[in-house]
Amino acid sequence: MRKLLMRARFSLWLSLVVLLFMGVFQGVGDASSGEGPLPAEAVVKTAPGGGVWVSAAWLHGLLRRGVAAAVGWDPESVELRSVTPAGDVPLPARPVRYSWVALPKISSGRRAAIRIRLYGARGVLLQEIDVSGRILLARRVWVLSRDMRSGEILSWKDLSPQRRDLRQVPPGAVLDPMEVIGLRARRGLLAGTVLRRDQWSPPALVRRGQRVRILLETSLLRVTAPGECLEEGAKGQTVRVMNLSSRRVVWARILDGRSVRVEY
Repeated sequence: MRKLLMRARFSLWLSLVVLLFMGVFQGVGDASSGEGPLPAEAVVKTAPGGGVWVSAAWLHGLLRRGVAAAVGWDPESVELRSVTPAGDVPLPARPVRYSWVALPKISSGRRAAIRIRLYGARGVLLQEIDVSGRILLARRVWVLSRDMRSGEILSWKDLSPQRRDLRQVPPGAVLDPMEVIGLRARRGLLAGTVLRRDQWSPPALVRRGQRVRILLETSLLRVTAPGECLEEGAKGQTVRVMNLSSRRVVWARILDGRSVRVEY
């Protein structure tokens, strides 16, 4: 009896594992779908007898939205190539509603397809249209419009936007140029280089040999002294500074282009 009970428990456990396993793998790349009333822009022209032509542009846009829904991307990030049907599609009557389903397993550089069903009055199916195309998951990146030398400051005029295949977008690519505008190049960069965050650093506020004011503050006193920077640095960085009164070298944090603070 005990063995039978153990077998039953094992069978139940195995069934649950199988169901979970199937559920997980069915959930990967599941088709996306949708439906709704046919928009006015979907029909481009009518013919005698009630026939119409459905816009190829609308069909292609629906494919783009279907692919975007399937991969969880913004439709503007999906580019289509070699789409079929290439032209407007004739129908025997004017549709009033539509539905679509996108195929799973969508990845950049491969073909994807959706099946669109167009319905007339009273829900009558007028036609099924398979729309397919090679998809390119693209992202807008920013590239240099000119060569830049090490230490040069980046400005808007040095940039131009481009759309790149997602597979060609390097890790750390800058999506918002405001993140790096006003920063300086860590090294020389060629025109056409995709901007990455690790290529830029804050501009130097102080230079080697520059005279600055050294500030020492505590809860009880505030002391200042003239100093000379022994190395360049950006705001917030710690650099070596010589106290010109005592000739001692101290480490101080850069506050602005004229003052540094010794921190204890």
